[in-house]
Order: sequence, then structure tokens, then C-alpha cells
Amino acid sequence: MALEILSERPRLEAFTALEEHQSQTPNTFFGAKPVLHCKHSGVTLQIPQDQLHSHAAIAKFQPTAVVDGPATSQPATISNVEIWVTSERLVLFQLEPSNTGISIPYPSIALHAISRLKGPQYTSSEAGLEALYMELSLNDTELVNAEDEIEVLELTVLPPDYTSVTETTAPYIKELFAAMNACSDLHPDPASLESDEDDEEEDTAPGASGWITSENMDQYLDEAGNFIGGGALGDADGNFFGGGGTLGAGAGTVRTREDDDEAAHGSNGVDGTNGEDETKWRRTA
Repeated sequence: MALEILSERPRLEAFTALEEHQSQTPNTFFGAKPVLHCKHSGVTLQIPQDQLHSHAAIAKFQPTAVVDGPATSQPATISNVEIWVTSERLVLFQLEPSNTGISIPYPSIALHAISRLKGPQYTSSEAGLEALYMELSLNDTELVNAEDEIEVLELTVLPPDYTSVTETTAPYIKELFAAMNACSDLHPDPASLESDEDDEEEDTAPGASGWITSENMDQYLDEAGNFIGGGALGDADGNFFGGGGTLGAGAGTVRTREDDDEAAHGSNGVDGTNGEDETKWRRTA
């Protein structure tokens, strides 16, 4: 999945509001409308000057001011943007002058975090201005290979009226961040899922834990149904030999009641050697 160019603004009726979604049980979990977790208008995007043309979708945005010449350390600003955090995708749409937007799949968001920007161009607050920082992977997550060079776009979302906003009047960023956390969890990275499945298969493979179960019993039986034990057949008394297999010493040995009694009471008497009583367990300090 890759970034997509949008030529039309999203419509509210195409989504189910989060409050409505949480207040009722859906009739079906298939084919339902995406859930709109959060939406804000009038936000401003900041993108490094040298990344404005890194992707066709980004290149359609119209910056508020364009710096001539080589890229500078000052990011380009893109105003009049709506941000839609939905259960399906993240949408950024510039209403004017471009009237265009991008649809971003959550696996393409390599990182999102709250950052603080300081300076008079943002806010006079000593704590700085809260902003939402993102790193977008411009590679198709379904086609990228391990040896491919990952192209990353840095993007920062500033709240409306960011030059005068204060801590008490700006819940935007925290709300956006929480909504993105919830929606990102619905779309885990496919690569991490494959890794988890491989680990699970290794951990649950028959005999992987060292135990003999009904699932791997056939590995320890010969054609006649006799227990092999350590990779070699046992004798008629139930003792096994040929310790070249995976079972530990003594595995598969069968004891008779007489053997158990002898082991419990000693070989020459009832409770000790030569019939003499002997304390076998001593308490130690």
C-alpha cells in the first residue's frame, strides 16, 4: 500500500462517528463504514524544502511561501489543511489553493510522536508549541525488499492559530496523537506479523519444547509401535539403549514394583543397609 492522491475532499457521511460506533453494536463487521476517530480543520503542515517533490502526492500541495534557490534549513509551510484520522487511513487535504490531498495507509507511517517547537514564530510559551511529527515511508510496504533503500518523508502537523496557541487552549495534538495510536493498532506492520508467525511456529513445533506429546509421538515409535527411546530399540525387559537420540538418560526405563520397593527401602534391608536403621535425610542449617 502506498500514498494515494485525492482530488476530492472526504465526506462526513462516508464515515461512522466514533461516538456512534462506541454506543452501539454493529450489525456486521464486514463492509461497514470506516470510523472517524478525529478531524480538525485549519491545521498547517511543515515539510523540509528538499522533500516537497519527493512524492507526486506531496508535490500537489501548494506551500504558503516558496523559498527560491537551493533547499534551506527552514521548512515549507502548507496552510488550510484538514486532517482526518479514520480507522482505514490517515487523510491530509488542502482546501485551498490546491484543493488536493493524500491518503496515507497506517503501515506507511514509520513514526509518529509529539514534539515541541520553540521560537516566536510558533508561540510565546516557554514550554514551546506541541506538534505532531511523522515520518512517512514512501516505499510500497507490500513490495519493498530488505535491500531496498527506504525513502522517508518528514512531516509536522501544527495546530490552528499556532502562533498564539497556549497549553490550555490546544488539545488538538494530544487528541490527534491518541487517535493515531488507536488506528495504527488496527493496521500492524505486515513484516512484524510474519516474524511473529515464524517465531510461533518454531515454538510450537512438535518436540520443540522437549516434551513428548500426542502430536510428536510418532517420532519416538518404530513401525511395530514400540517406543524407540533415544533413537534405538529397547530390550524385552523395557530397558532402552543407544543414547544417540534426543531423550535424556533413563528416559523410557520401566520399573517393577520390586524395583521401587528396593529403591525405597535399600538393597539389603528394610530401612537401611544390612537391616540397620539409618537416618537418610538430615536437617541442615
